[in-house]
Amino acid sequence: MKVKITHTLELEEVPAKACDLVCPTKKQIQKLRDHLESITFLLCSGDPSSISIASVHLDAARKELGSIDVVLEEVHSMVSGLDEYYKQKEQEEAVLPAQQAPAPPPQEQEVHTRQEVEDDKPL
Repeated sequence: MKVKITHTLELEEVPAKACDLVCPTKKQIQKLRDHLESITFLLCSGDPSSISIASVHLDAARKELGSIDVVLEEVHSMVSGLDEYYKQKEQEEAVLPAQQAPAPPPQEQEVHTRQEVEDDKPL
């Protein structure tokens, strides 16, 4: 029976933990490749007595794939969450400087009295 456990880690420890979880899958993939080699050899041999052995290897390969998939799903979830955190943090940091930037000084405008405006009108 499989159970799910949780770990509390510092943010910067997540990639190393993900790596620790993924590394054993490399050995599992090699085992899977070995099973696939055996399966193809046995099935291509044409020997009816090899079918039973090929079936055993097929079952083992499927179980190995399932085990690999469970680990990769968990690591994908961890890494996706970390990626989302960094993207959100990056967006927040991009917004903050824009909000904290001082407003540009108002442009100076010339103010004219009514008399000056009337004096400038053509006759």
